[in-house]
Amino acid sequence: MTSVDEWPEAHVFNSRQDVVDLIASARVNLAEHPEHWLNSDLDSFLDAMGAFLNGITNMYINRGIEEPPQPDWQLLATIILAGRDYE
Repeated sequence: MTSVDEWPEAHVFNSRQDVVDLIASARVNLAEHPEHWLNSDLDSFLDAMGAFLNGITNMYINRGIEEPPQPDWQLLATIILAGRDYE
């Protein structure tokens, strides 16, 4: 299992198993290094995920990327990763 810290971009997550592995790795990383997490409790993690998702259209606009019509595994991974550090 690859460490969360070694996944800089969500584009590497292309399958359900990739996201399952991300979640497992994130859980281990949180237990071993909570100081690396801005949102280390469930409330702040979920709040960050919601805030990120609420503003995701602006992220696509700022990056000059077309927003996908349907969510995919990469988007789910992006939201999970954002939950860790998004303010």
